[in-house]
Amino acid sequence: MVIRATSVSDPSVYTEHTVTVRPLATSVTLTAPADKVDFKDGTTIQLSASCLPAEGVQGIQWSSSDKKTATVSQDGLVTFLKQGTVTITAASSFNKRVKATVKLTGGWLIKGLTITGPELIRARSSVQLKLVADPVGSEAAGVVWSTDNTRAKVDKTGKVTLISAIKSGTIVTVTVKDKLTGTVVATHSMQVYATPVSLNITSEDGTTIPWEGSDKAVQLYARSSDGSRVALTWRSSDPSVATVDQNGLVTFHSAGSVSIHATSTDNTLIYNRIDLYAYDEDHPLPQAEASAPFTGTLDPVSLMADGSAQLTGSVTSVNEAPISAVSVRVVGFGSIQLRSVCNADTFSLELGSDPAFTLLATQLGNATGTYTLQLYAEDADGKSWLLASTSATLQQEAWDINYLPIPNDLAPDSPSTRVNNFIRVLMSQIGYREGPGESTKYAAYMSINHNPWCASFVSWCAKMAGVPESIIKPNTYANPNGICPTGTYYYFCKAQKMPKQSVASDPETFRPQRGDLIFFRKPGRPFAHIGVVLGTTDTEVIYIDGNGYPEQTVMVRRRAFTDTYIAGYSRPNWSNE
Repeated sequence: MVIRATSVSDPSVYTEHTVTVRPLATSVTLTAPADKVDFKDGTTIQLSASCLPAEGVQGIQWSSSDKKTATVSQDGLVTFLKQGTVTITAASSFNKRVKATVKLTGGWLIKGLTITGPELIRARSSVQLKLVADPVGSEAAGVVWSTDNTRAKVDKTGKVTLISAIKSGTIVTVTVKDKLTGTVVATHSMQVYATPVSLNITSEDGTTIPWEGSDKAVQLYARSSDGSRVALTWRSSDPSVATVDQNGLVTFHSAGSVSIHATSTDNTLIYNRIDLYAYDEDHPLPQAEASAPFTGTLDPVSLMADGSAQLTGSVTSVNEAPISAVSVRVVGFGSIQLRSVCNADTFSLELGSDPAFTLLATQLGNATGTYTLQLYAEDADGKSWLLASTSATLQQEAWDINYLPIPNDLAPDSPSTRVNNFIRVLMSQIGYREGPGESTKYAAYMSINHNPWCASFVSWCAKMAGVPESIIKPNTYANPNGICPTGTYYYFCKAQKMPKQSVASDPETFRPQRGDLIFFRKPGRPFAHIGVVLGTTDTEVIYIDGNGYPEQTVMVRRRAFTDTYIAGYSRPNWSNE
């Protein structure tokens, strides 16, 4: 457009000016190379903006929503003064209502963050997780810990605590977010486990391994009897033959036999073993001797923890060679002879009908697993011949049991040592069965043989464990006042007058502890039976007793906390103070 200015007196005198008319901006475009500024690379970021339409009036007015966090120059250079988030606005200089914004976050951004910690967490316990961040220390700028399980909590240091009962096998995932950006920067998962009642050990390569002159690796897996993972300590009986790491990886260094042991880190009473054999020409697999004067068979057997099962087999003489004796032995236990069986051609033994047959259960530590039985026959010259081998699987019902952790307090006379020794002796007696006429070594020790023996069993085990009589007093009756003179009593039985040191408790809320004495009642008798607490589940108490009906043997049992048969508990004064 041309604008002319003409003189009034002389129209021939004039001047002209060309004016370009541009439209006002209708929008603003704002471009940012990133929405986050990592202070590791600097504290500035250059933005650019323009008005539309392009042929319209140009001109940008820059501003920051928080000048204490970041400033912006009129050239669009943003400078962060501290960590935080701001909104930068680019507005038309001629129409401030036309604008564009961008949200920027600046700070020490966390990259490469990892969480270190265990893969397992025991029920009702805590573990400490740790952060490793890039750059080191940047996690202090702000991270937020969280967990996906409502029964777990994690504090700002990464300590994870299971605050209520969680089923074994549950996966608890812990997440760490960058507080500045809200993004997840690391996760860590742990599997919940309960202290096992028993362990199973399996080998992915079997128990016999060919030795070829160089290191041979064999992976073992140990699981609780419910199949869940547990925290373990591994060891080898002979590191010169094979070593084992704490993940159960066995490395053979030579041919030969070795026993690999797995022990619960939470309760050393719970363990198992597996016998491995690396063979070569100089170390052949054990086989029945071809020149033996007898042949024999031995059928596989499953043994319960009380020693009950049926073992069957046969022994046949070759050329009428006389058989002096037949025995069954356990491989790996110094050839323990379970019992000399009859000399008949075939035999069927009721394991558990004789106390000798509890030996397998007690020697194996009451651990579920598979072992090897061997059948031997002895000739007239007294030589024993190996005739057959078979597998013997020791079985025990599995419970999701939460044992109280065994303290590291192992002073000879400490309370924890007394409890541990007491429980070890009790567990070693599993499977013991009374003889004819209620004959037992426990009652004989108390000079009342051929009588009920539940209290005698507890008294005998306490004596064998070295528990002072001031803590557990030898007694033949299941009465707290007699057998636990200085303990604290928790009675549910209203018929019994409670001593002064008694504490009345509700069976639905009272939680017995490992090593407590548990008392039972019968109609008309406030105390009629006694056992010892091993642990608890969420709803039940697990205990061991002797002379329990109807088995009349030493075994592990369980009852609901609210079972009316339970009269109460007595907590021995283990400190003996």
